[in-house]
Amino acid sequence: MESVTRRAIILEDRGKESLSFVPFREKDAMPLNREAEKPNGKKREKKTMKNKRIRRISLSPSRKPAHTERDKD
Repeated sequence: MESVTRRAIILEDRGKESLSFVPFREKDAMPLNREAEKPNGKKREKKTMKNKRIRRISLSPSRKPAHTERDKD
């Protein structure tokens, strides 16, 4: 039961970081956290890369108008 509550807290923290992905990331967060608990360097690296990718995707809609303006100039 402790691991479930711990995951719920981690989900809440992640939700604050990227508001647009709160419902979508609940499915992804469970296996990611399970990998992070294992003491394996490669698995931890994978987890951070996935989080960076998700953050980039969540930021892309706000960035796109700036890119189009640069292209027009």
